[in-house]
Amino acid sequence: SDKLVVSGETISIDTSGILGGVSRWLGSQGRAQTASWLSRFASSLSHFVHLLLAGIAFTGDEHAQGGTEDYEIGRAEMIRTVAWEIGPCVQGIRRLRSTYSTDTHVVCKLDKVISILSETRDKVCAWLQSEGYPEGAMNGARRVGV
Repeated sequence: SDKLVVSGETISIDTSGILGGVSRWLGSQGRAQTASWLSRFASSLSHFVHLLLAGIAFTGDEHAQGGTEDYEIGRAEMIRTVAWEIGPCVQGIRRLRSTYSTDTHVVCKLDKVISILSETRDKVCAWLQSEGYPEGAMNGARRVGV
């Protein structure tokens, strides 16, 4: 079965089977490192969203100044994208949590990650609604059962 692997600040999926387990063990890549990485990710995303909602983390012309006009998107579109992406993230972490059910320390960390991401998604959805975006314009953020 596939394994989530954290190496430094890189996260990947390992599908190499039994030798992958030995490799992960030799590289000290385990549940604790995965949970810590996900915790840092959730906290960073929450902070970024806070700044984004406040209008601090994004200005539309930053991309144009860098010569990448093709990738320029509006702030609201970025916020809708964040709302859309958090749902599957939480679902995946819940599935991961179920595989670690005997490790209460990791389960607690993952519960905190799920809580942070869910609260972040709720803030994003509330902002979109306050700005007059209909629920259908939220890129399905409410549709994902998290």
